[in-house]
Amino acid sequence: MIIDKLKTALEFLDGNRHGMRNKVILLTFLAYGMERRKLCALKWENIHFRYRQLEIDKKKYPIPSYLMEMLKKLKEAKAPGKYVFCSSNGEVLSDGAINTILSGIAKADTEDQFYSQLTPANIRRCLAGYLLRHDYPLEKILYLMDIEGYKLGSYISKEEIEKKFWNECKEEDRILCPTGGHPMENFLERLRKPIESQGRKKNDT
Repeated sequence: MIIDKLKTALEFLDGNRHGMRNKVILLTFLAYGMERRKLCALKWENIHFRYRQLEIDKKKYPIPSYLMEMLKKLKEAKAPGKYVFCSSNGEVLSDGAINTILSGIAKADTEDQFYSQLTPANIRRCLAGYLLRHDYPLEKILYLMDIEGYKLGSYISKEEIEKKFWNECKEEDRILCPTGGHPMENFLERLRKPIESQGRKKNDT
């Protein structure tokens, strides 16, 4: 089950060096399908804790409860700095560092290809498809994921849209969130409880 596999990935990250930071990175990808350059550029001034909002280029996005909780813990645990995701010396992470962090998840289970497929691009495509299949409005997908309309085909194919048109989503599977709510709220809530620890080694990722 994908939830269990993602729990394994989060637990693996949490058990390594800079575990909390790396765990929040994966949760942010899962929530927004954010591109690496935008994730690396995130500053604490973009996070409005009081209103549970993320603001980028004057666009505001709701933040899921679990991600908000982890962002608060991350801010409290690290030395003050302007970037959310940075190294020990406060320098902003590079695209390459993000790749290294995510590629390291494959060590969580070397026999399961799922973990090696957790790249920003794959997560972004999967998130778009997940939201579409669960009845989240297309215009809201474009806004949440900051997708230009002409690039839609890079994330959701014409075939997927046509299939969705003819296949109704079951009521219990639909994404129903109040105004200002985040569509991945319930999904991320299911990731809160960690799986049983398997004593994985710490590394320097």
